Formats: sequence, structure tokens, C-alpha cells
Amino acid sequence: MSSNTVHNSSHSWKTYKLKDLVHFLDGDRRPIKSSNRISGDYPYYGASGIVDYVHDYIFDGEYVLLGEDGENILSRNTRLVYYVKGKIWVNNHAHVLACLPHVNPIFLTEKLESLSYTNLNSGTAQPKLNKETCSNIVLQIPPLAEQQKIAQALTDADNYISALEKLIEKKKMMKEGLMVNLLTGKQRLKEFAFNEDGTAKGYKDSELGKIPEDWEIFKIKDLTYTTAGGTPSTLIDAYWGGENPWMSSGELHLKEVFDVSERITNLGLENSSTKYVPENSVLIGLAGQGKTRGTVAISRIRLCTNQSIAAIFPNPKFNSDYLYYNLDNRYEELRSLSTGDGGRGGLNLFIINNLLIPSPSLDEQNAIVNKFKTIDHELNLLNSKLSKAKLLKQGMMQKLLTGEIRLA
Repeated sequence: MSSNTVHNSSHSWKTYKLKDLVHFLDGDRRPIKSSNRISGDYPYYGASGIVDYVHDYIFDGEYVLLGEDGENILSRNTRLVYYVKGKIWVNNHAHVLACLPHVNPIFLTEKLESLSYTNLNSGTAQPKLNKETCSNIVLQIPPLAEQQKIAQALTDADNYISALEKLIEKKKMMKEGLMVNLLTGKQRLKEFAFNEDGTAKGYKDSELGKIPEDWEIFKIKDLTYTTAGGTPSTLIDAYWGGENPWMSSGELHLKEVFDVSERITNLGLENSSTKYVPENSVLIGLAGQGKTRGTVAISRIRLCTNQSIAAIFPNPKFNSDYLYYNLDNRYEELRSLSTGDGGRGGLNLFIINNLLIPSPSLDEQNAIVNKFKTIDHELNLLNSKLSKAKLLKQGMMQKLLTGEIRLA
């Protein structure tokens, strides 16, 4: 948008109600119970996009789908409005809109997606957008030619975002495959795979199955020291808001921990079982429902932790990042080792201390870590590009869909 972009008010835009821009095809929708669906190739849409694939279709063309009910009307955690093209099936949780000739469906999709529907909600127990309310939504619309240019600009932005997302997913899958192989010795980096005479190094039996002949198996307790933290009383204000960083298990999702949200005072540190753990300690969630238990992170600062985090101290004998990657790759195993009943089970220091770690030489650990760090760096760059692309599209939508910027 340079020489083809002009800043102008939307003088040539006209005001319409949605019912003057589309035909509502809600009467043709048909829900199918999940137990009655026959699997197939045709997308089956609901309020928040595709929910299944079925053997038949009831619509064939270009449509705008507007979610009719559900919490997403208010929260907007996912898209509420979808552009669809081709053969599809739609249940009774999304309005089906067929655009009239003077309306570009992609433009209308993005225009409707940009709106807030909080004041249009007619539901009580569950948010709902009824047909009558939607029919009377007031929209300012430019001429068709400008709609098409706006639609193309936003489509180009979406295509770039989609390409980045696919590249990120491909890179993640490559990393996951390498982790499975390099951390178990099934695959060796070239500089460690051969003997001095050029022959390939062999494998030997171990408690963990076959491992490279020059690797060893250690228990964590044989490598280093572990501890768990604590929480100062939340009833005593004097314990909170000091200079000491204090980490809760909810922050394990950070993976690499450069800072935490809470601070405690020296008084809080002295009057609880929390304690400082060194920089580059490997951190494991001991308890918690959901995904927290078994989640692994690594501290990049000296910090204190709560009682739901086990800290594995660094040691010159091994690379802490190697241990972090090894345990991070064993998330499901860690959860399966938890004591207790179902989702309320937990890990403990005894379990952590007795975990078996397949260990190559320190040089090979360092090389494996460098391989993963290179991939992580590439992923960080791609994720940064993705965030910027999404922000750019959001800004484009704000300006293009209101006529603040015009495409000549």
C-alpha cells in the first residue's frame, strides 16, 4: 500500500443493513448428531468453524458463516465469522449468508469479524445472535471494486500468515523427531557416530533398552542435587512484594524462565520452606491438574520456587540444557509416573531422583544441545515474524474496513 493507497474519508461508502447485503439461508441448515454422522470429505461447520467431515453436503458455493451461539460471541477466543467456498454442510449453530452481487464475500467476512457483538447478544444462559438481530446490523460498505481490493489485500496477509504457521509446524515436527532420536542415541551426530578406525559405533543393552556403546545410564540423584520449594503465607503482607523472584508452577509454561511475576521479601524467604535455586536449574511441575504436572522448564536466573516445583541443580559433570531437553521430551512418561489418583496425582522428589538418564559424553551433550538451540532460535524468529504479521493484518483491517485508508 504505497502509490496505490490514499488516505481519505469514506465519502463513497454507503450504509446498509446486513439483510440488504445477503440472503440468509438458515432454513437450509441441518444438524447431524455426532453418532449419526458418516465420515467423508465434506467439511461440517458449526459456530466456530469446522467440527467434523461428513459424507455429503447441503451447500455448494461461496458463503459467509456467522456463529449463532456460544461463549465465543463474547470472548472471541477464536474467529466468529468464516468465509467458505465449495461443498459444505452447516449445522444450526452458524448463520449461512449468501452475498448479493454488489458484495464481496471475503470483504464482508472480515467486516463482520471486526465487529463487537456484545451488545447484540440476546441469550441468557448462553450467548446468542438471533437472525432478526443480525439482519439489522448496520454496515458501511464501499463500492464493489474497492471491496475486492480490500479483500485481496487481506487475503494476501492471511496467506503469508498461513505460510508462516505451516513453516513453524514443520520446524516443530522436525525438532520432535530429532529429540526422539538424538536423546536416545538412535541417531548420532556425525562427529560422534564413528570409531577412530572409521567403523560405526555399536549399541549395548541397558535398563532403557539399546543405547550407544559409549553412553551410560545415570539416575538423577547420581548426577546432582534436587529440591522443592515453598510458599510464604499469603495472609501476611510483609512476606510479599520484595526483591526475591518467586516462581509458581503456573509459570513452567514459559519453558526458558528469564523472569517471573511474583516477588517475596527476605522475611517471606526466611519464614517459609522456599529457597533459592541456581541459574540453569531444570524445573519440573510436581503437581496440578491440567498440563502443569510433568511440565519441564529451565531457569535462566537465580530464583525461588513454590512447593509444586522440583528443581534439579546444575553440575559441571553434565549440560543442564541436555537434561532439560531430555526431560521435556518425556512429558507423558513423567505424568504416567505420578502417584495418586487420576488428574489429582503428583510427582515427588523420590520419583525425580530415580529417573534414568541416557548420557553421552559431555562433548556430545553440548553438540546435541547446540543442535536444538539452533532450531529453537529459528522457531523464535519465525514466531516473532508471525506475531508481527498478525498485528500488521489487524492494523490493516482497522484502517481498510473503516475507510480510514482507501485503496485506489
